[in-house]
This record gives sequence, C-alpha cells and structure tokens, in this order.
Amino acid sequence: KLFVQVGPIIVRWSSSTNPYVKINFDVAFKVKSRQLRTNFVIKSAYGQVLGSGMMIDLHILDAFSVEVLASIQSLQLALNMGFTMVEVEGDSRMVIF
Repeated sequence: KLFVQVGPIIVRWSSSTNPYVKINFDVAFKVKSRQLRTNFVIKSAYGQVLGSGMMIDLHILDAFSVEVLASIQSLQLALNMGFTMVEVEGDSRMVIF
C-alpha cells in the first residue's frame, strides 16, 4: 500500500470498488509565473496502474482554478481511455464532493 504524508497527517491510499477505476491527482502551482503542473494516476479496484500522466498549463488565475482544471484534465484522460465508471480523489473538498 502507498502511504503519503500530508502535513502532520499520514494518508493511506484506498482502492475503488469494482467496477470503478480511481483517479488520484495532485497539483503544484507557481504563483509568480501562474504555472500549473498536474500529476495523476488511474488505478483499478485491485491497485493496478492503468494510466498516469503529467500536464503543464500556463496563465492560471488562482488556486481554486488550479484544482478545477486538474480534476477536469484527469477526468478527460479517463474518458479518453474508455473508462466511464470513475472515482476521483484530490485534496480539494471545494472541487470534489
């Protein structure tokens, strides 16, 4: 299992339930250059990596826009790969609920 440290809290990755695939994404945002970097991975309910990627976008307005764009990009990848039953996980509760 994958453990990720987020501040003082350790979060354990959990799988989706079959037949769903799970997309995990994270973003880095440079305020001065307004540059966004999105990293994402798509895994099966069994933890098998089905796809992953990284995207860079320029001229992003703010942190909220960063999270929205990252979630849309990861969903587009899943749809392009033919997945229609998708669970999305990121670190913004304002975007994903």
